[in-house]
Parts: sequence; C-alpha cells; structure tokens
Amino acid sequence: MLRGAFSVAVLAALLAGCNADAVPSGEVNVKKFVSKLRGYLVPPGVVMTQSEQPVWIQAVTTGYSKSANTSEPSEVTMFEDDVESCIVPEPFQGEYLGHVFFSHAKQASSLYSYSDDDLARSAKSYVKWHKRGKDQAKRYTKPVRSIDVIDVFVTETSQPVYLVLTSPSKVLWNIHPAADVKIARIVLIGHETVGVATDELTTPVEILRCNPALLRDPKPHWGFVRNVRRSGGRDDDLLDKNRALHRKFAFWYKQHFNAWSSHNQVVANRANHALIGPVPDDLDARVPYKPIAERKVRMTNNAHLVISDQRAFKTLYLSQVKQLAEEIAGGSLDSLAAGD
Repeated sequence: MLRGAFSVAVLAALLAGCNADAVPSGEVNVKKFVSKLRGYLVPPGVVMTQSEQPVWIQAVTTGYSKSANTSEPSEVTMFEDDVESCIVPEPFQGEYLGHVFFSHAKQASSLYSYSDDDLARSAKSYVKWHKRGKDQAKRYTKPVRSIDVIDVFVTETSQPVYLVLTSPSKVLWNIHPAADVKIARIVLIGHETVGVATDELTTPVEILRCNPALLRDPKPHWGFVRNVRRSGGRDDDLLDKNRALHRKFAFWYKQHFNAWSSHNQVVANRANHALIGPVPDDLDARVPYKPIAERKVRMTNNAHLVISDQRAFKTLYLSQVKQLAEEIAGGSLDSLAAGD
C-alpha cells in the first residue's frame, strides 16, 4: 500500500543539494508522481523498494548528488563475448534472489554507446532536413543520449544476493552494497547496451539476450489501463495482449530463475534508484554512495563507445553524421539546399 505525504518544496530542496545527507521529513507518496501510459515517473532522489513504498535517498545512502555520475569512470573495460548467453545458472539454495525491473531511467552519465545503424539513421535524417537548410539539419538531427545510470543499493545481509537487473533501455547499473553484503552473481537482462559499475571485477556477471519482450505487469494506475477502462470494452483485446506479453516474460523468467519475476521485485516505469533489502534502521548504517568516477565499469560491446561531456559529444557526433551524410549524398551537401 502506497501512503504518506509528499512535499514538493522538500523535493526541490533535495534536488538543489541542500542538506545533502539530511533525511527530509515525511514519507514519499508515489501517487504524486506523474503516471504516464506505463506507470509512474519517479524523480531523482527517491528510491523504489520491494514493498513499492518509495523512500528518500538520504534514508538509504550518504554522499549522493544529482550530478554524481557525469564524471569519467575510473576504469572502463568490455565484457568478454562469452558472458552473453541464453541460459544462466539458477540461484543456489540459500541465495537471496532480488529483481530490479525499470523500463527507463533519467540519470545521465559520461558514456555514449551507439551502433553504425544509429549513425546511419541520423545521417539519413540529416540529409532529409539539409534540403531545407543547414540550420534545419542541425536542429532536427539529435545525438544519441548518454547511457543512463541506475543505482542499486543492496542491504540484504542474511544470505548471498543473486541480482537480476532488467531494462529494455541502455543502462549502466551502479551497484552499492552495504557492509557485510555478499553479491553472489549479477544477471543483466536486455537487448541494448548494458553495463555494471562496481568496486571490484570479481563478481560473476552474465547477460541474458534471448528474452521475450520486456513488459511489466499492467497496473490500474497506468494511463494505458485507465484509457482501456474508459473505452467501454473497445480496447480490452489490446490490454489482454499486453498482459499476455507480460505472462510470457514471467514464465520465461521462472524457467531461468525458479521464481516469478515479481518475487522480491523493485519495479517502475522510470526511476533512478532501487533498494534490494531493508531500509537501514540506523542512519549510521546507511550505504556510502560511490559515483561512477570511483567505480570500475564493464560494458557490452558496440561499434562506438565514447566517454565525453555532453557538449563535446554533440560536436563529435554531428561531425560523424555529416561525414556519413556526405557519403550518402555522393559529395557536398550544399546542392541539397532548398531552391537548388
């Protein structure tokens, strides 16, 4: 059950960096968040838990800031190809299976990963808009977004933790274990570029790539579900199809992990922070926050991986797009301008 009072003023102060480690008064009410077609958009500074009761990030960690992850990582390496597979070991008896399923995040990093196909699409767009002028081409040819960071705080100490981290988006999972936490294995589920950030490179990490569509269980607060209800039965088939897709994923998940995807799950449409385990009952037991600049990052391979600030990357990406657009146009783009 979601409950409590939400203070916009307190959240604004939090995001401004005031009293960074002080826990704001009052509980967080997720019903105050904007609910889009597929659920709540949880703002930075709010941690989603397995009980679906969001908590202030200061109740879980110390040292967090909104811009904590935009600096360059201390180390970046690529995963070996053999970590990507269609099957992984089940959790052992006595291991704690925790599952995070966020469809999106909005916590920028300094990492940009994109394919030759991404460049080709941008170049075709550039050629199209260049026919209306150079300014139009620059305006409507958007660079790819940086890889978003999702923080996973782990406070479960009674058993070794087997982490399953699911997202259809490009995500770098920043793992923050509390003292005495043992992480037995990390499994990443998704088709896009994914990575993990940790202190050490010894934790086994595997990537499942043969998953069905990654669809969360449609909930009554989703805009999509509300729209179906208002349609008077006209869109019931569409809702049934969405639920069937989720069931397909849930059964696939159970085959691999011997548990339903909802078991010990932290779930949201868009959120930046998840907690596996209990909220610390003592402020001195909070987990120290470690930004990407202090972590060792492992990423999946892609044709292009760039570490850069946003402005420099935009310049680099546009130059690559223009070069490819000229190849597509067979030479100079000037002849494509309107009126030529």
